[in-house]
Amino acid sequence: MPILGQIVMSMLIDNFGWFYSKQHDFTWFRGVGTLLVLAGVFLSVSLTQLVLKQKNSPKEATSQNNESNYIRLPWQFLGFVTGMLSALQTAINGHLGKVINSSLKAALISFLVGFVTLLIIVLINHYAHKAKQAIQLSQQPWWIWVGGIIGALFVLGNVYLVPLLDTGLVVVIVLVGQIAGSLFVDQFGWFGAKKNPISVIQLLGLFFMVGGVVLIKFF
Repeated sequence: MPILGQIVMSMLIDNFGWFYSKQHDFTWFRGVGTLLVLAGVFLSVSLTQLVLKQKNSPKEATSQNNESNYIRLPWQFLGFVTGMLSALQTAINGHLGKVINSSLKAALISFLVGFVTLLIIVLINHYAHKAKQAIQLSQQPWWIWVGGIIGALFVLGNVYLVPLLDTGLVVVIVLVGQIAGSLFVDQFGWFGAKKNPISVIQLLGLFFMVGGVVLIKFF
């Protein structure tokens, strides 16, 4: 759902030229490219999870699963909205970089505002701020601390690429990278993840996504 929200919002931004983005009409080619990307995401991620869920769930639990699906609908919609916000962030940060003529400073401003926002939330939820938790984290693997660095590089890359490639294409390319990266993590069990070898269907999904990127870029 977040991925669907990302793609829908990025295409809307390009089509209407929101946030001073360069306007790109939503043509049939871009529509087909978008569908290919979504199909690739389904094959690479969702289909595998659905198959595993069916194997691990007893048949008598089917009716209960159907009821829980209705209960999850509001949360799924929230996931869709979250994805839309991600695409909005990409467009806004991209324009900020053009306004101040510096991708690095734009990324800094974005993270600074985010830091202040999170600090306020942590102070409100004071129970989340405990010295004991910090001590426990220090006993974890070294790479547990690099998430913020990766996030900063992620935002910086978006800020730099949006003026060059436009919001829609950047969102889709980043999405392909995210899926490919997640498959590598599963394949090799990096960062404590459980090993799940890449299947032929998942590789086919990546192929679909690349084809969608080509259609969105050149048509």
